[in-house]
Amino acid sequence: MAKKTSAKKIVKRLVTLIIVALLIFGGYTAYQIYTRNQNMAAAREVFAAAGSYETEEAARSDVQEIVTASGVVYLMEENTIISESADKISAVHFEEGDFIAAGDTVVTYDVSENIKTLERKISESEIQLENARLNLESLTLPITETEAAKLKETLTSAEKTVYDRTTTLNNTQKDIELKQQEIADAQKTIESNKILLDVGAITSEEYKKSEQAVTDLNTALEKLYVTLSSNGRDLASAEEARTTAKYNLDHAYDVLTEDAEKLKYKQQENSVKSAEATLAQSKQDLAEIIYETKSAYSGTVLSVTAAEGASAPAGSVLYTVTDLNALIVKSDISEYDAPKLALGQTVNMTSDGIQGTVYTGKISKIAPLATTKTTSGGTESVVAIEISIVNPDGVLKPGFNLDIDIITVDLKNVLNIAQSALLRDAETKKNYVYTVNSENLAAKTFVETGLYGDMQVEILSGLTEGQKIISNPSDEIYEGMVIMQFRPGQGGTGEESGQMFGGNMMFGGGGGMPPGGAVRMQGGGPGGFGG
Repeated sequence: MAKKTSAKKIVKRLVTLIIVALLIFGGYTAYQIYTRNQNMAAAREVFAAAGSYETEEAARSDVQEIVTASGVVYLMEENTIISESADKISAVHFEEGDFIAAGDTVVTYDVSENIKTLERKISESEIQLENARLNLESLTLPITETEAAKLKETLTSAEKTVYDRTTTLNNTQKDIELKQQEIADAQKTIESNKILLDVGAITSEEYKKSEQAVTDLNTALEKLYVTLSSNGRDLASAEEARTTAKYNLDHAYDVLTEDAEKLKYKQQENSVKSAEATLAQSKQDLAEIIYETKSAYSGTVLSVTAAEGASAPAGSVLYTVTDLNALIVKSDISEYDAPKLALGQTVNMTSDGIQGTVYTGKISKIAPLATTKTTSGGTESVVAIEISIVNPDGVLKPGFNLDIDIITVDLKNVLNIAQSALLRDAETKKNYVYTVNSENLAAKTFVETGLYGDMQVEILSGLTEGQKIISNPSDEIYEGMVIMQFRPGQGGTGEESGQMFGGNMMFGGGGGMPPGGAVRMQGGGPGGFGG
């Protein structure tokens, strides 16, 4: 009986322990369910207040901006070889397609008739020069005694003329003095007659006669002055003639003393010089006969206008040559892209007909004015440019169409971000981005930008390499907003792998909220909390 009682007690205790254990386990399980539900509710509140945005990191890389267009290949220049002679062409040395090197003879002229003509002209010029020198020498022979006697007679006559002109001048001066005295006396008569007229002693007619007398005397005096001036000129001419006659007589035996002789001698000297110049020019013409024309350029012959047996006027085109490797590309750039262009910018060019080859070039010319171009869509304003090709290979030909990429911005290893991340403050007019800190909070961060590429923009200050920013911020973002992050290509909020508040919480795995309230989403998304 004692043993049965003891066994019953043991069973009873075991049942009690099992019941207690079940109660404890049930209470703990209920607590866990309650805690889990509370955490899920808190997480839903956090997600409701947070935003889900794509993020990126400020990084260093190359930044480029490329303007695309189409262009056509042209020859850089066509050089012409000009005829240097109007003589008949005896030989043409090159044909179309031939290569001419600078210095090559391209045509030869038939100059035999020219040589004969110039040799004859030289002979005639030598005779003319000899005759001119003989005539000049004849002008330096001394005068004869008869000529000397004539010079003495000329001097005697000139001296007599001076004497006569001097006497006439002196007589005229005396007549002037007498006339001046008569005028003075007549003036006194007027004054006396004025008194007599005032007292009635004479009539007014008698008074007027005295005035008329003074007028007549003044007229006569003026004529005497005119005569005196003429006498003075006559005397001066006579004295000049006497001086000349005396000079001629004093230098009668000198050579070339008379002005006329000097003039004649000078004229003959000029004749000698003219004959010398004609002879020299004929000799120079003979020495400068053009027997051939040489090319000043190297290149391939595009066209030939010279013909054997024909005469080409001096200055006319004989050949057109060009360097087939000296090519340019011409293109019209839209008015929207034209402000981005600058001389020297690098251009990459490809042709659909030349697979696998990229031609490089530099912008060598930008038109100063825009023009209107008609397209299938209407009209547009364009700016014409020229591009020099750096690497022509002989395959590229004038007239080919090319697709061109103009590199307007080319930065190497610079800090940059996507342009879509950049915002502008309406008040300060400054650029800013939203950065995401370690607690996944948005922060408005002002930045200084540099050059813009196609998709990226250079950052000069405000960000550091690796700093996290929001790639496509919306108007709903504000300072301190909680940001749920996802990387490009992760599928949006259904695959958030970002971190909120900097902590970690595994729903279904227990644990409660760590310091800072961090929640990590594992798969699912809102409403899909796995256990």
